[in-house]
Amino acid sequence: METKCVRGRNYRLLRSYFRLALQNLAPSELKKLRNKQRKAKRKAELERAQAAQAAEKREHHHKSRQQGDAEPDAPQQVELVPEKLVK
Repeated sequence: METKCVRGRNYRLLRSYFRLALQNLAPSELKKLRNKQRKAKRKAELERAQAAQAAEKREHHHKSRQQGDAEPDAPQQVELVPEKLVK
């Protein structure tokens, strides 16, 4: 069974089913479920933050490397003027 819209009829049926299932859970089971959800949410936020930080670090490294490559690696060019060489 293929669904095109996530927020369609099937989504509403699943939500109502889970709502009923949650009402039938014991308080301890409900607490465990909510703790798992909170933990999963925190983990997802942490992973997003780490991914953003890693991307920023890569970008900063790439920019600094591009800027650094242009200046120090280029040898200083010395003018070869015949008058200066004669002295």
